[in-house]
Amino acid sequence: MIELFGSPTCHLCMKAKEYFAGKGVAYIEYNVLQDPVRKNEMVAATGLLGLPQIRINSNWYMGFDSGRLDEIIASLA
Repeated sequence: MIELFGSPTCHLCMKAKEYFAGKGVAYIEYNVLQDPVRKNEMVAATGLLGLPQIRINSNWYMGFDSGRLDEIIASLA
């Protein structure tokens, strides 16, 4: 499962969404500005407030790096 923790004003969050859409990868998006429970979950897990944060299965990744995501998604197949 891929989960994107972000906000509508986050440029890299938009890049991540475009990346997932372009690859045909399903994901769940959480807007941490409107969902304090998800924001608290993210901060408790990572200790970070920066966005985007992407959780793939139980692993957290900070920021957007298409090369790294290519590798991770390929390993899931």
